Amino acid sequence: DILAEALGDKDILLLANHGCIVVGRSIAQAMEDLYYLERAAMNQIIAMSTGSPLRLVPPSVLVDFQAAAQEPKGKADYADVFLAAWIAELCVSEPDFSQFDGSPRAQARL
Repeated sequence: DILAEALGDKDILLLANHGCIVVGRSIAQAMEDLYYLERAAMNQIIAMSTGSPLRLVPPSVLVDFQAAAQEPKGKADYADVFLAAWIAELCVSEPDFSQFDGSPRAQARL
């Protein structure tokens, strides 16, 4: 209940020293949000590691970006394609993954 209350109507909850919780209308949408959160964090660390002053994005750009990112039209379709491509890549790079069916017997092989 505490985590649900903290999450509220948001899709991502950052936990101090414990990572994050990402939720979505589907696994595909949650995975897409998690992917872009990880990429944003990576880029933030890289930018900060330069030691140079960071240039902030103007608030007007943030407002426009946030409005576009929240547009539900097409988001679910894109997330499904994103997840399918990620799974296909995983099946190629990790052949054992393509044989995993989620059963206890398959989990014991891992």
